[in-house]
Amino acid sequence: MSSATNRLVASLLVFALGCTRDTPKDAAPPVPAQPAPSKGGAPEVSLAQVLFDEGRVVVAAATKGKVLGARQVPGEAVADPAGRAEAGVLVQGRIVSLSVDIGAQVKAGDVLAWVDSPEAARVSAEVVRADAKLALAERKEARQKALMLEGATSQNALDEAVAEATLARAEKQAASGLLRSLGGVGGSGRVAVRSPIDGVVSKRQGIVGASTSPESALFEIVRRAPRLVVARVPEGSTVRLLNGARARVRPRAALAEVGEGCLGTVRGDVGEVDRETRTRATRVEVDEGCTWLVVGAFVRVEPADGSASSAPGLDAVLVPRDALVDVKGMTGVFVQRAPKGPVVFRPVRAKAGAGIA
Repeated sequence: MSSATNRLVASLLVFALGCTRDTPKDAAPPVPAQPAPSKGGAPEVSLAQVLFDEGRVVVAAATKGKVLGARQVPGEAVADPAGRAEAGVLVQGRIVSLSVDIGAQVKAGDVLAWVDSPEAARVSAEVVRADAKLALAERKEARQKALMLEGATSQNALDEAVAEATLARAEKQAASGLLRSLGGVGGSGRVAVRSPIDGVVSKRQGIVGASTSPESALFEIVRRAPRLVVARVPEGSTVRLLNGARARVRPRAALAEVGEGCLGTVRGDVGEVDRETRTRATRVEVDEGCTWLVVGAFVRVEPADGSASSAPGLDAVLVPRDALVDVKGMTGVFVQRAPKGPVVFRPVRAKAGAGIA
């Protein structure tokens, strides 16, 4: 590959598709590719000239250049654990109304839906009974205290009245607390589904008249501007996102209104390399006011203080990314030593993030 006359097959995919194309009836069938040993020991493959003439195999020249260490790493905006919440019911019921739709901005405590629930109706009735029982016990307690002052009752009778009133208050508090936790409204079996946080409704499930249960949330709410980005630092990368250091987050696509992106602070990583992606996940907490950042957006992350400059340039042979192919688990390119000559597979090492080999 050091010779300037070396050429490479830039698209094995095109070649593979081309080989399966039907041959015109009036054209001579192409000579099948036949592997043959080369001087270097790797098998050579001879290609029919018709594949080049019809553009089914494209040849491009390799060049020499410098490979620079990448300064940016990919990342994704995710919802902060405290910035995402679900809203639903704690009892079985039927949906009466849905007050908000996807995209609606809500405040903590806002009613999102109403649900009729037999269980809530039962608890509501217990609250009414507890109210009546407490009122009776308190009147009895008051009479015993008045009689005790006149010496017309016993201490035992007074103690019993006080105990009954105390028990009635506890029962009223328990019934009211249960109804409140269910979202019920006193005197009815209707339950209010409320937003637990300020944010935007990102999901809505169910329709009016359908049944719902504690196993299925009706709404999902997320904070409008996420403040957490997970950066994926490739194994062996020169980029260092140190805990406590400042980082800059930019959108993957250039956006004029974004400008220099948003700043944030590195809050640490998981401390291990993911076996599938061969990257280390690093958390970046983005500063307030990054309005363009939305959950799920792909971003680019880089050190903001210049602490991770690119590594010195390395001499390398540069090839188009489309020329990289995988043969039996090995990445490489097909090289053509001379025009119209056979091609040979050469393994290469791809530079992560550079788009070259």
